[in-house]
Amino acid sequence: AGVVVTSAFAQSGLPKTIKFLSVQDLSGLAGKPGADTRLGMDLAIEEINRSNLLGGSKIEISYRDSATNPAQGAALMSAAVGQGNAIVFGSVASGVAIAEAPIAQRGRQPLIFTQAGSKGILEAGNFIYRATPLQPDFFHISVEYLQKIGIKRLALLTDTNTPTVVEFRTITKQLAPKLKIEIVADEEITTSAADISTQITKMIAAKPD
Repeated sequence: AGVVVTSAFAQSGLPKTIKFLSVQDLSGLAGKPGADTRLGMDLAIEEINRSNLLGGSKIEISYRDSATNPAQGAALMSAAVGQGNAIVFGSVASGVAIAEAPIAQRGRQPLIFTQAGSKGILEAGNFIYRATPLQPDFFHISVEYLQKIGIKRLALLTDTNTPTVVEFRTITKQLAPKLKIEIVADEEITTSAADISTQITKMIAAKPD
């Protein structure tokens, strides 16, 4: 997505160094996908710079760790606005992304999310972009797959702090009865929960497939 945007600027001339910033979940709950995203960005920028796609200009990217914390992500996004970054990339975690998007919009800072899949992100305004379709738009495939492999009894465990996961739960509860899948347990946890043994015990007791 960054290539598309920067290429559009080529007609009017590009600075020698094009600054990107990624406010990324490099630790915390989404630390693994955030770290994988960083590897992908580094590889893409290496290839773009080596290919001379942007003429004599080179992309330079820096990273800040939101730690999968909405307050920290919002603070880092506030600091990023007005710092001369051609593009800022946002967090992969939807809960953090929702906190970041309106800040970038108010500062008229182009912001791209590579993965965060919750509604309410693009709605922040016309400076906010997403590189992938909404996960809830295709999550039904997962539920249909459960039917295909013969699942009849299903237990749910939902992290209520993660908006996208809450949407997955809603989709599953709407679709499962139509596919003759019975939801035998429906438990909730929060991201910070240190002990979820009570919920797990209830789920096991319900005898899901």
